[in-house]
Amino acid sequence: MNMVPQDNPRWLAFFLNIFPQDPPRRRAFCWVIAFVSLAGVGTYLAYHSPITSPFWTCWDGEKAWIKDAIRVMIIGALAYFALVQMQVEPWEQAPADGGWFFLPQSRREYVLLGLLLLVPLAVLPYLIQSFVEGLSKITECKHLVHLVYTNFSRDIVLPYAPYFLYIYGLWMGLLFPVLLVFKRRFCRDITSKRVLINKLHEELPHDPPREDQLTSDAFERLLVAYQSYVVWLKEAAERYLFILVAFALGLLYEQVTTSRSTATSTALDFAKVLSWFLLGPALVSFVLWVAFGYQRTSKRLQHLLGVVAAALAGRKEPQGLFDRVVATRNSLIWERGPTEFVVSVVKSAGIAMPLVIALGGYVIDALSQGKWLSIFLPDSIMKVIKSLYGG
Repeated sequence: MNMVPQDNPRWLAFFLNIFPQDPPRRRAFCWVIAFVSLAGVGTYLAYHSPITSPFWTCWDGEKAWIKDAIRVMIIGALAYFALVQMQVEPWEQAPADGGWFFLPQSRREYVLLGLLLLVPLAVLPYLIQSFVEGLSKITECKHLVHLVYTNFSRDIVLPYAPYFLYIYGLWMGLLFPVLLVFKRRFCRDITSKRVLINKLHEELPHDPPREDQLTSDAFERLLVAYQSYVVWLKEAAERYLFILVAFALGLLYEQVTTSRSTATSTALDFAKVLSWFLLGPALVSFVLWVAFGYQRTSKRLQHLLGVVAAALAGRKEPQGLFDRVVATRNSLIWERGPTEFVVSVVKSAGIAMPLVIALGGYVIDALSQGKWLSIFLPDSIMKVIKSLYGG
């Protein structure tokens, strides 16, 4: 249903139509826009303000802030869609005091926030050292190397003051909420998994089965418990796979463009280490729960259904139960194996499109030797892109 009055200008109607209508997504959308803007202002001031210096502008040119701004917009979009994919709206509500659900709400979360706030300050000396060492490797900066320590605090350190708006906007404003929601979602998933797997174990027949487990009602309860567990497992897999795909898209952007030229080697290593705080648990959860969890449960159910089928063989009652048990077991063996389950997760609407973009972009870039944009864009736009990225 169109929520926008028809008398609005077209441009305003278009904006309001894409603006999230439900409160949790709207708060996430506004949060992302705010910190993308903050990060953009920070990097602009670092390169275009009275406190900048020739050492900063010679590193990657005066337009380096545009690369930073594009990077933060891409990460902001990925962060927003990650929050949506983790389904914040059905289960996360704003606190009673009207706060925002992706702000810290417990002592442990505040400790995590404090640690992440201190990390950039702790690594600042290493960032500065890497910056100074990198100047001698850049042709445009070699004539300035001997002047580095002439006014070190003013020329090297001071521009980091506004640039920290960019660092905190990127890491604390965009990635920390994803980490926070992921941590809460992960804890809820562990609880859900425990409840569903216990329910399934209660319905699993014994080996050999009891008489009360050889009834249609027992078989239907078993199917319902198993289906509930598999549905939850698929939803969890989609959440964690999206995190992996979003991470791959971020890496793809850094690989196919010269965006990485705006950062020092230490900054890139620092970013990779922090990214693994999110990527690591998502990867482990996806592998253990999806690849091994589904396979283990499916194999056990296949075996027990075979035991039930053997016990029902030759019986006339319950009528048709033997055929249903055999059909279900055959379906698990030949149609619902671990490979088919993983494929169904990958084919889901929330995962398939970014996965295709990531793989397709990498293949196109490899085949076109980095000139793939010229296939789709006019020469005038290509000249602008080349002026930004040195293509």
